[in-house]
Amino acid sequence: MLVWTVMSILVLLNSKGFPGGAVFSGCRYVIPDYYFVGWIPGILFESILMIFTIKKSFFSSFQNSTVRIIARDSIVYFVLMLVALTFNLVYSLVGNIYIAPLLILPSSVIACIAASRISMNLRQLTACLILQLRNMNNIKPMN
Repeated sequence: MLVWTVMSILVLLNSKGFPGGAVFSGCRYVIPDYYFVGWIPGILFESILMIFTIKKSFFSSFQNSTVRIIARDSIVYFVLMLVALTFNLVYSLVGNIYIAPLLILPSSVIACIAASRISMNLRQLTACLILQLRNMNNIKPMN
């Protein structure tokens, strides 16, 4: 996070407005050449978390369905984020010099969708477990 903050400050200080800004409004700025360095910490962090999650999911028995759901959804999230961050890094190195086309917004959307997916799957699991417990104990639902 610290590396990203420092890189963001450096980029902000060295960014120049896009010529024709009065005609073409939006977020088009010419960014410095070293901008790509800002994507590397995110890629490394997501890679490490993905490796830990995969290792934990392969080498541990999934007696607990909650852990299985969290591991499955986390791996999907890590793969999607790794693809988005890698694209951002590659695009920063070989792509156009404009910041607007980068996948900053889709990266944020991936994180929000993944968190929602984990929450919904855990809620569904909890509801199923409650129904199973009620059926096992013949407990009638409260009205």
